[in-house]
Amino acid sequence: MADELIDPLLLGQRVVAILETGQRDATYKLATLMALIEHCIENLPDRPTDSLRVPIPDLAHRVLAIYWRQVRLFEGHELVQRRTGRRARITDATKELRSAAGAGNSALSLEVAMMRAPEAYRRAIDKIVIALAKQPLPRLQKLPGSKISDPFLYDDSFLGENVSRRTLREHGDAIVLEPGVAHGLARLAGLLRPALEIMWVDDVRQMNKFLDAEVPDVTGHLFGRERTTLAAVRDPFRLRPAK
Repeated sequence: MADELIDPLLLGQRVVAILETGQRDATYKLATLMALIEHCIENLPDRPTDSLRVPIPDLAHRVLAIYWRQVRLFEGHELVQRRTGRRARITDATKELRSAAGAGNSALSLEVAMMRAPEAYRRAIDKIVIALAKQPLPRLQKLPGSKISDPFLYDDSFLGENVSRRTLREHGDAIVLEPGVAHGLARLAGLLRPALEIMWVDDVRQMNKFLDAEVPDVTGHLFGRERTTLAAVRDPFRLRPAK
């Protein structure tokens, strides 16, 4: 396994198949995968077939940074990022930090907020770590209808709704990407990230009924860019026909 180079395109197809075929009750899977991709780019192993240890607190910080601008009011509305009525743990933790740092609805940077309210930042990271370990991380590899996940990205056997901080500590507060996955995700970043953003915008539009055709596009609010079409990034991830 360690000497076998993963086909990045096949890896991307499996990831996108899970995201597109299953109902996303929140945008958390998208944020987690986006954070994983960023970590891989910045911590690329020396060899393409190497595994990579990913600290969950690092993912939590990256996820917090993604939602930092997104939780601000848009057109006077708070954007919902969950379909269900359950507590939105990750976005709630982000809002609590913004409040503690006096950010309000301003463009105050996360870095400044961390300096203004270091203890609130620590609490936010702790809450997001547990939230990631309970839901998006163990669900990121599970196909719809399957009772178990297919750990093609990382071992998630210790994660889930009943995970404790003690269990996370016993596993070094980290997941370990399978050999070749880090290089595969890094190589696919230019295709995956735009696709994730477009899925994200579509989800947010569906979750917030006031975002009809008359409301300006929300992409700039979420990601700071104008919306692009999914056509350019969808085709490479279409499953190859069986031979």
